[in-house]
Amino acid sequence: MDTTDENAATSPPSLESVKIITTALRNAARISGVSLRSCERKLQIPTGYLTRILNGDVSLRLATFLDLCDLLGLPPAALLACLFPGPLALEPRTSKLLACLATLAAEVPPADYANTLWNLRESFSLFLDNRIAR
Repeated sequence: MDTTDENAATSPPSLESVKIITTALRNAARISGVSLRSCERKLQIPTGYLTRILNGDVSLRLATFLDLCDLLGLPPAALLACLFPGPLALEPRTSKLLACLATLAAEVPPADYANTLWNLRESFSLFLDNRIAR
């Protein structure tokens, strides 16, 4: 019995998205002429580890994704927009949250992440309070 369709239907959408991302990263390295070994050396990760990540044997960590994008000269937002195109139909509350996050990101120097996270938590709490009050 062929269970391919069954497994596809029951696997979380995030796994499919990660597979799309890892395939794109592998292709970007190949197109750029950068070997996975070279990436591993530059990222200071064990030999073969990147291959295991890109094969889906090991979870892709956000830090690894960002480091690999940087190494390949791919802005993460541009890569994700390319892989997942289409208009975003956002609810007003989601748009407000994203606008708040963008403002906080633009205002805060990277060295001040602790305060940023605190402010973000406070802003998000207010956002949720307003949402619940509706």
